[in-house]
Order: sequence, then structure tokens, then C-alpha cells
Amino acid sequence: MTEQEAEKLSIALMQVVGLLDQTAAFVKDKDTTESWDKYRRAVGKAMGEVCLELAEPLLERFPKLRP
Repeated sequence: MTEQEAEKLSIALMQVVGLLDQTAAFVKDKDTTESWDKYRRAVGKAMGEVCLELAEPLLERFPKLRP
């Protein structure tokens, strides 16, 4: 993978995190507190996986991409 390709992947991963955050805000606004609590925990886990398991190894390999 080139640095340019890694940059595209990094951007895509951050977009995934952003979309997950948007879904959490939607559920918070539209559903019960009980559902929000469950959803928030699940979204937090998903965000953690994307950041720690997918983005972090990429940024370690291509440190210039780190914000």
C-alpha cells in the first residue's frame, strides 16, 4: 500500500467513525433512554474497534498521516 492509498483509507475510516457518531445522535434524539444506553455502548465498541484495530496500525505504518 502506498502512502497515498493509506491516506484514502485513513479518511474512509474516520468517515465511518463520524457516521457512527451521527447514528448515535439520531438514536439519542429519537428513541428511549434505555435504547440509547444500549446503542451508545455498542457504538462506542464499534468506534473503538475502528480506531484501535484498523486506523491505529495504519497510522503506525504511515506516521505522517497522524493528525
